[in-house]
Amino acid sequence: MQQHILVPTDGSEHSLKAAAYAGELARAFNARVSLLSVLDGQAVVAAVWGSVDAAEQSARSGKSREGCEADV
Repeated sequence: MQQHILVPTDGSEHSLKAAAYAGELARAFNARVSLLSVLDGQAVVAAVWGSVDAAEQSARSGKSREGCEADV
């Protein structure tokens, strides 16, 4: 019997339904659930820096963005 259910999710309605179903299965079989969400790295960089190009230019010039510690 499965003891651990991994549920990939992208925040869509379908993935939320899948997560709810995984919860029902976990309760029925006394299993645990882990949710996995993968983000688009370029979208995250663009949200922080305004654009991927701005982040790349800043990295080349040695400037850093306050609160942003990851390498671009």
